Amino acid sequence: AGEVTRSGPPGTPRSTHGQPLAKRPQAPAKSFDPTARTPNCIQRSESIVPTQALHLMNDASVRALAEKLAERVLRETDGLPASQIKRLPWIVLNRPPTGDEEKVISGSLEKLTLAWEQELATTGQEKSQAPRQALATICHTLLNSADFLYVD
Repeated sequence: AGEVTRSGPPGTPRSTHGQPLAKRPQAPAKSFDPTARTPNCIQRSESIVPTQALHLMNDASVRALAEKLAERVLRETDGLPASQIKRLPWIVLNRPPTGDEEKVISGSLEKLTLAWEQELATTGQEKSQAPRQALATICHTLLNSADFLYVD
């Protein structure tokens, strides 16, 4: 009981997820429009499937990653929104924010902080968490951005 044994012919790669089969792709992989599993898959056309966007927007693990990212940004900055706005794109996109991005993120952070203050007040929670929640929302947005998802 609990012993891990190897199955299959020698040289078969080990996997904790099972062996993917071309005729039966794994369910999570279907959401992300995987490449064809043929030896001659030379090019993959660009495509986005609705389930991919829905997964990235609604999945609890993606939201948890956004929260962790917000915690990291808060840890690595002085707590001021201006420094957070400059640090976040460096972490996520490996580049500084453009002038337009700084303006959009700044305006969004202000509006989201107000929205989170109202939300937290109506649910009886601590309003002091609003800036952190707003930053986590911005982080979630960047994790779903085209600049993060695609390499040029």
